[in-house]
Amino acid sequence: MRTQTTAQSSNVLASNTNVVKSTATIPSTNVAAEKLKASSAKNPALLEPKAIQIQQILEGRNVPINFYGKVIDQDGNDLPNVHIRLNVQQPYFVPATYSTEANYQKLERITDSKGYFSLENVKGASLAIESVEKEGYRLSSKTKNIYAYGDAPQPHHPDSQNPVIIKMWKLGEKAQLITGNKFWGIVPDGRVYTMDFIRQIKLESDNASGDIRFRMMRPAQVKPREKFDWSFEIEGVQGGVIQTQDDFMYLAPETGYQSKYEFSMSTNNPSWKREMDGMQFYFQSRNGSVYGQFTVDIIPDYNEQSIFNVKFSANFSGSRSLQP
Repeated sequence: MRTQTTAQSSNVLASNTNVVKSTATIPSTNVAAEKLKASSAKNPALLEPKAIQIQQILEGRNVPINFYGKVIDQDGNDLPNVHIRLNVQQPYFVPATYSTEANYQKLERITDSKGYFSLENVKGASLAIESVEKEGYRLSSKTKNIYAYGDAPQPHHPDSQNPVIIKMWKLGEKAQLITGNKFWGIVPDGRVYTMDFIRQIKLESDNASGDIRFRMMRPAQVKPREKFDWSFEIEGVQGGVIQTQDDFMYLAPETGYQSKYEFSMSTNNPSWKREMDGMQFYFQSRNGSVYGQFTVDIIPDYNEQSIFNVKFSANFSGSRSLQP
């Protein structure tokens, strides 16, 4: 049986939806419970002590939860009156069924004039940020939403002097963008491909009109589970590229583009990887008439070829605005 308590704020905001997508799961003791249930079925006399043991473990997970956060915009400005919905998980054990259940205490906070909010002395095993809302703003997709406490493998350590920073983007006028997703195969022998985001095509050419060029290098024969040297290059066509870690890729930089981005992965690298996921870039192309951004997964070995898996958006009006 699940129970639920709710603490409602007296302040109500007219706001757009900024729901935080789940990126983590909360550890469960159901596996341990099932094992104990099976062993206790053979020896009913052990049922009560084992149930007490599991109950004590779960009760130990419900510890005081403190959380300190601060909400800012894309320029680092404090954001007051942001509506935040929180959910505290409080697991418990049901001896009769040897199952783990949980209460969920739902709470709401509104940021103060400096963008701060806090939660203190609420018992539970984990805290979820369910939504962060303010009219006219959009929440960063990189917002962490689950914070574990107590004996979790990587518990959160709250610090009122070092709050968790949450970023939102102040929405402006939507840009007219060309967008797309492509899963392009690449022959990894150093040949050059031109990616044309207007026509959303890939051309095997080093001089065709387009927006970026790409080439991949690796050995012709790659054995499964064995390391190998591999490298690639990304070049802006009549422009350049900039690698970025921006939360929001809604405004391309005016300057700072480099003609080519080069990457190599050596077998001598202790952090050797078989692929690179979620690499983010801004690009400028066609003599500055096009600005855009793309996120790409690069897989050097995939069914005897390589993969350039890209999601992109581009503004062909000459504006640097990339806000969808």
